[in-house]
Amino acid sequence: MNCFKASTPGFSGVCLALELVKTEESGSMLVKIKERADITVGPGTGAAVTCAAWFTATEIRPLI
Repeated sequence: MNCFKASTPGFSGVCLALELVKTEESGSMLVKIKERADITVGPGTGAAVTCAAWFTATEIRPLI
């Protein structure tokens, strides 16, 4: 389970059970992620991104 706090006041969020769908170590999606990281975080940040992963949420539970 992976737990995430909602962007709302107080204590709320969800716990997700995730199933890996696929990963990529090259390709157009990874290039886009690297470019956006450089723009959003700072130059050179994209170099640290080595793969992209897609997941399906198989179960969703309240955080509390």
